[in-house]
Amino acid sequence: MSKKGQLWIGTDSRGALIYDETGHFSEVKTSFSDVRTFLEYDNGEMLIGTASGIYVSDGEKTTRLDSINDKLKDQIIQDMAYDSKGNLWVGTFGKGVAIFGPDLKLLAALDVSNGFPSNAINAIRCDYSRRMWLATRNGIVLFPTPGNITDFSTLVPLDSLGITHVKSIEEDKSHNIWLGTNKGLVRIDGKNLKVSLYSDSNELESASFIEN
Repeated sequence: MSKKGQLWIGTDSRGALIYDETGHFSEVKTSFSDVRTFLEYDNGEMLIGTASGIYVSDGEKTTRLDSINDKLKDQIIQDMAYDSKGNLWVGTFGKGVAIFGPDLKLLAALDVSNGFPSNAINAIRCDYSRRMWLATRNGIVLFPTPGNITDFSTLVPLDSLGITHVKSIEEDKSHNIWLGTNKGLVRIDGKNLKVSLYSDSNELESASFIEN
């Protein structure tokens, strides 16, 4: 939901749609079709992550954001998020994460060559404590220090539970982190990082979750 009260909807074949407060759907005029994620600018414009790069739109005019796209090794965008310093984190399908400063200067490009468990980034979240969480196809990457884009670790307890593919990340009102995975729903205590797994044996209808 945007600050204007509009619901932006991404599709895999029809691009982006906007549902407004009057109950009206409008189509965002674009040259792309496969939309993966949205992130709103402070000025109300929307960043649109697609299978062919990042675009920026005000709902009527849409422009390809080549100041970022030209610096990406992979333009299949899975998710985007801002950190506490206003840096833009861009997760890609096959080349890890790219981090851009507020001026859109590339600060870092991190993948398996830097110690990541996977190059596929499914989701990115900045939590209440300003930590950055990255869901990958081989576990979680955690940046525990706000503003530090070089200090990160993987959460080893997930391996012992047989969890590899982490598909989504959410934070609850108590600031615990919840993960949708290939083995069920995972709760990570926001204070001590203790991991709890809930699967179909805990009355979940399914132990497998979809991305984001």
